[in-house]
Amino acid sequence: MQVDVLIIGGGIAGLWLLAELRAQGVNALLATDELGKGQTIASQGIIHGGTKYALTGKVTGATLAIGDMPRLWRAALNGEGAVDLRQVKVLAESQLLWTSGGLGSRMTGFFASKAMQSRMEAVPRDAYPDLFRHSEFHGGLYRLDEPVLDVPSLLATLREQLADALVQVDVQRSGLQQMGDAYCYRAVLPDGGELMVEAGQIILTAGAGNEALLASATLSQQVVPFPERSRRDQGRLHPLCSAVRCKWYWCAATCRCFTPMRWG
Repeated sequence: MQVDVLIIGGGIAGLWLLAELRAQGVNALLATDELGKGQTIASQGIIHGGTKYALTGKVTGATLAIGDMPRLWRAALNGEGAVDLRQVKVLAESQLLWTSGGLGSRMTGFFASKAMQSRMEAVPRDAYPDLFRHSEFHGGLYRLDEPVLDVPSLLATLREQLADALVQVDVQRSGLQQMGDAYCYRAVLPDGGELMVEAGQIILTAGAGNEALLASATLSQQVVPFPERSRRDQGRLHPLCSAVRCKWYWCAATCRCFTPMRWG
């Protein structure tokens, strides 16, 4: 089986990338054992915009790197762009950040600065939830522009949309193989069958699973994290790339000769 791009890893990073590629007409396939079993579930559906990385009183590189994530996710939730998440359940439109009474004036001023105004706003005291109206609470309350999504509904929505480009594999028995100057993926299916996938590019989005996958194929020295490589080479990726940034913090022709399995 030949595809343009093979994505290994079924978290939100891989699923979002798959949706983006398919919208561009790329023949892409995603292989995984389960959808969203790692950091996607552990993140609890929180769309971080980098505010927590600025609690030192400085706008850090991490804050800037993922500052646009809430806007990108809201666009998807409105059905704007390649990823359509209109069917996803939103648990909360924003989050609350509370501070202790000992917060210094420097931090208070920083929270009110222009750099943070687009990310958070002070909640008026008459709008405090009952929990924070206690007489012994002397801190402040801020509303963060960071929504919280229902992860099961997110995964179900993407699984339904991308079903014909998903394949369930036994990750313990599947692995990468080198064929000349190219790479392929030997996918062992749950029923014991095998599928050899040849791809122009293989992108690993399996998070903690990437290291074991690369070690099993002794390819770790040949991998270039794709964000840095893509900027330097103007979009050209190494045939085997490792995804290092998750979409929670931030990234039409499909193969018809294979019927992917649907699973929950």
